[in-house]
Amino acid sequence: NPGSGKQLAAILQSRGYYIHYKKETGNPVMNNETIQMLYADDPLAQLSSMYKKKRVLLSNTLKPIKDKFLGIDGRVHSRFHQNLVSTGRLSSSKPNSMNLTESLRDIIIPAEGRVIEDWDLSQIELRVLAYIAQDTTMMKIFEEGGDIHEETSDFIFGDHDPGHRRTSKDINFAIVYGGDAYTLYEKSRVPLEVGEVYIERYFQKFPNIRRWIEDTRKFAHENGYTQTLLG
Repeated sequence: NPGSGKQLAAILQSRGYYIHYKKETGNPVMNNETIQMLYADDPLAQLSSMYKKKRVLLSNTLKPIKDKFLGIDGRVHSRFHQNLVSTGRLSSSKPNSMNLTESLRDIIIPAEGRVIEDWDLSQIELRVLAYIAQDTTMMKIFEEGGDIHEETSDFIFGDHDPGHRRTSKDINFAIVYGGDAYTLYEKSRVPLEVGEVYIERYFQKFPNIRRWIEDTRKFAHENGYTQTLLG
């Protein structure tokens, strides 16, 4: 059974791997995160991880869509909301068609004579951040049509390596949403002390971002609320 943590643990243990067990139940810890961290080089463990992901996809996404959200015309009609989430982004429900993984995008087929358009607001949070913080360095990058993640990779790592760009993207959005070195560790497995160095370099490059964050926190602490651009 590829979904059995006990069976997988027994096989991995026979192959010389250390298995961590829960104190309360005595069951092996075999969630996907643990598998990726400790048994990434074992093909059977990776197959089990893939099976679990597909099973979750089936039970949490595909089956509910089929059982709950098919209309009388045999099609799915998602609801879209303009003002439901705090970030201001468009959201979707019943079902959340915006949350489909790449592997499931092909199941969305428009009716005959119609098309589906996929729009993306390019790095909109960072553009807003640059404006409200009035950080001239970040604003200049956007005004000149630069790639903010590549620029971040350039001054943090000194190159545009794809892996470094992904980490730089994580840094950018961690800063936007109040993250710290621990956020980078959770997202990209960047060691805490290294993450702190990256964030410090980031604030040295964009000093007004740090100033705006500190001023906003101070205002919220003193007044009990924060303000948007509109008040």
